[in-house]
Amino acid sequence: MWRVGWEALEQWGDDVVRIEPLTGGVGVNEVWSVRVNGHLAVGRLGQRSDADLAWETDLLRHLDREGVGVPVPIPTTDGRHFADGLVVMTYVEGRSPETEADWRRVAMIDWDESHVDVPDLDLALPHNAAGLDDDAYDIAAQARAAWEAAVCWDPSGTDRFAVKRLAEVRAVLSSSESTERA
Repeated sequence: MWRVGWEALEQWGDDVVRIEPLTGGVGVNEVWSVRVNGHLAVGRLGQRSDADLAWETDLLRHLDREGVGVPVPIPTTDGRHFADGLVVMTYVEGRSPETEADWRRVAMIDWDESHVDVPDLDLALPHNAAGLDDDAYDIAAQARAAWEAAVCWDPSGTDRFAVKRLAEVRAVLSSSESTERA
């Protein structure tokens, strides 16, 4: 499936092993827990360009230097922060957000998917953690569902996540349009 694959992990040295797959994401990346020089870490293998990975790893390193709690890229033995689509980062302890308060604390940029576009796509969080008004939240949730269906779509229609997200897409009316139609 991947051009080089997990063999790229060897570029982090002799004392490195892939442990187990981690959950999350929408299938764009393969994410595993790994051990590098005796330390638990996370490896993410994907198809992002070197330019995308350079931007992301530079951003994460900058945020870490500024005191933001983010996973920090672990360099290869020759000092690169990614190799052949693979990024290895420090493991960050924690759990998935569960409560409304949790979601408000982590609202939350998806660094892997962050780029300049419509910010509402990133603000359609559970429990409306970003505090959008009802209309804005509904529009953002629909836009996010449509976007995720589009980026994951397999022409055969067999990607279950894409099919599920596409089924959630519907026409969105503002409250004033809803009132006018009633």
